[in-house]
Amino acid sequence: METANVDEGVTLLRELASRRGITDSYCDIEGKVHETTDEVRAELLGACGFRTASVEELRDELSAMDREEWSQLVEPVLVRTQAELANGLRLYAPGRVTKVLLTLVGEDGGERHVEADPQSIVTIEELVVAGKSSWKCACPLPVDVELGYYDLDVEVEMGDQRARQRTRLIVCPERAYLPDWYERGEKVAGLAISLYGLRSNRNCGAGDLGDMRRLIEWAAATAGVQFVGLNPIHSIFNRQPYNASPYLPTSRYYRNFVYIDLSAVEDVADSPEAQALFQSAAMRNRLAKLRAADTVQYEEVASLKLELLDLAFGWFREHATPERGSAFEEYEAAEGVLLDNFATFCAIYEQVHAEDPEAWSWSDWPEELQDPAGTAVSRFKEEHAQRIRFFKYLQWQLELQLAAAALAARASGMRVGLYLDLALAVDRHGADNWAYRHLFVGGAKSGAPPDPLGPQGQDWQFPPPNRDRYREDAYRLFSAKIRKNCRHAGALRLDHVMRLVRLFWIPRDRTPAEGAYVLDFHEDLLKIVCLESVRNQTMIIGEDLGTVPDSIREELSKRGILSYRVFYFERRLDGSFKGPGEYPRLSIATLSTHDLPTLAGYWDETDIARREEAGLLVDEDDRRDARLDRRADKMRVAETTELPLDAPVADVRDRIVEFLAATNSAMMMLNQEDLFLEREQQNMPGTTVEHLNWARKMRYSIEEIVRNPEVRIASQTLHDILARNGRASRRIRTTRYFDERILEKRPYVRMETCARAIEQPARREVGADGRVSSWIFVPDLGTYLRIVTLEDGETVHNAFLDQDFKED
Repeated sequence: METANVDEGVTLLRELASRRGITDSYCDIEGKVHETTDEVRAELLGACGFRTASVEELRDELSAMDREEWSQLVEPVLVRTQAELANGLRLYAPGRVTKVLLTLVGEDGGERHVEADPQSIVTIEELVVAGKSSWKCACPLPVDVELGYYDLDVEVEMGDQRARQRTRLIVCPERAYLPDWYERGEKVAGLAISLYGLRSNRNCGAGDLGDMRRLIEWAAATAGVQFVGLNPIHSIFNRQPYNASPYLPTSRYYRNFVYIDLSAVEDVADSPEAQALFQSAAMRNRLAKLRAADTVQYEEVASLKLELLDLAFGWFREHATPERGSAFEEYEAAEGVLLDNFATFCAIYEQVHAEDPEAWSWSDWPEELQDPAGTAVSRFKEEHAQRIRFFKYLQWQLELQLAAAALAARASGMRVGLYLDLALAVDRHGADNWAYRHLFVGGAKSGAPPDPLGPQGQDWQFPPPNRDRYREDAYRLFSAKIRKNCRHAGALRLDHVMRLVRLFWIPRDRTPAEGAYVLDFHEDLLKIVCLESVRNQTMIIGEDLGTVPDSIREELSKRGILSYRVFYFERRLDGSFKGPGEYPRLSIATLSTHDLPTLAGYWDETDIARREEAGLLVDEDDRRDARLDRRADKMRVAETTELPLDAPVADVRDRIVEFLAATNSAMMMLNQEDLFLEREQQNMPGTTVEHLNWARKMRYSIEEIVRNPEVRIASQTLHDILARNGRASRRIRTTRYFDERILEKRPYVRMETCARAIEQPARREVGADGRVSSWIFVPDLGTYLRIVTLEDGETVHNAFLDQDFKED
């Protein structure tokens, strides 16, 4: 009897784990199958809040899942493609449904009322619980519903009974956005940079959005690239070495204020106090040291910018024109609770950390401030309202400047423009975890299973998402995350895109080797990604490196999501490199990533030496194997590039770039470290204090790249390679000027800050003289901005003009 009870418990445990998405096994990169143990199943279920200590508890949990499914008239959210609307509504009712009334409320508040044809209501299943019947049935939704988000009121009649419930309907396209040039079979190339690492004689020791705009102009005009790729620019703590990674943000909804270009903040220029501080001898000395430093000094840069921006905000509060004041208020209102929560976190963190410098996490705060919905936080918000608005002001400035950079990229002739990056992780000590902790599973950690590059596996030390809570929230925060990161991006890279399908979970007190994959509601998530991609006209790139089953890559391809193909990893079974024709069309080809050696470091084995210094290769056999493997790989590279093993690294780079440019891949990207043959990589996985990560500055300053002969040769060579392979943009000459009427009517306007919210062109026209005109509404101007493009051979002239055009 006892044995039978144990067997039943195991059966129930496995059923509960399966229904919660915990997989039975996974296949590693070498094809070996790893089974999930019952102990790990129980611990992961426990982390999700399930009770598994006895057969009775397991029965109760399974019964509760059944009751929850059948107790709701309709699911908490319906995610459907337009093709799925015909059979898109499932109902759970306490009787046979005879009538269904639907009310759809669109994002603009418009209502539509529909009554389903009684003949279209189909009974699927009957469930009897405690002698009472419940009926599962289906009926169609209107098939002509446009893409977007809707509140859906569902009212049903069952004889003389009625039931009613509201849900959310999300209508999505079949696939993500792919631009016209892709559909025509054309190809593009781009340059990847680490924004924090840009050097210039005008920044504050870390690259900013002003530097980026100058680099965009140079890259388009000189190298002929069609996009510039950035590291994630999410908000981080700006603390070295533990909280400087752009891939471990405090929030994925908002950005890092160190990227604000102070020269483009008009309140900095207009504030006498800010200018006095900026021009002081002490400030000049600080700036000189930060600019001269070989690496980014995050804490000092952040402190300096906060001082100046605080004075600027004080000026803004007292002297802002009504137009600018209204623009900021509109931004606050549009961002709503998301921005309020983020700014409140920043203000509390700032105060508590000032009082206790060791309070690095919200879990170190006074207990009453740990609850974002508590009375203490409400009181804090009242008492510190202006400080909270200050942090909102910082995000407003970032939004203005990123919009202007996106406009500048397009105006320079780039087809894609900005290529942004959405991190997988979120710092468990940060704002998102504080405000939305119910969306995370605190008793588990995310990571990766062991593989040849990480024999011990990876423990990323951040909590995985709780798929059930996201779904109960009707994916509002997931949608907002994708939407906000698509904004201003011609392409968006999803770090570890497999997380939309499955993520590797590790019980809190176990090692990565003892984890298991947990499935998400991937069909819903992928459809929402496609919706935001289409609405923002943003291409989606899925970083699909590592242990990724072919079935997942096929699903991503079906959705129009580009695969991420790294030269070093694209091998045949015998270890040789795949040829250009073996790269899929729907992909981006790149030489390396931020986590891998630069080409120069790879070629002279600097990276192996750095791993030895960091203590990652402590065994003599490991060191020997690493160098033997590298020699074998270099021989394969030499064979692929048809170069001798002792060839100069610049020649190797040029041959690999030619190879990548010749691939089938629609997109190709080169890191600036490889263009300029830098040896040190941006990040060495598995290190924090052992190796300097996320702080290395670019070899050349922004001023140097326009006049340095070595840069000129490298960029000209890149342009020639791209041109030979049909990936180069035409040479661009851009002029920017405003009709003087703008300055007369709106003296506060500056080019650097005018483009707050660039929308898709309201209208495009081609005149008889060949001028292509587009109108884009700019709220800060209160008018439409006209972009006039005149094509003249290989030159494109762009001019920005004030217009009184109004959309028809």
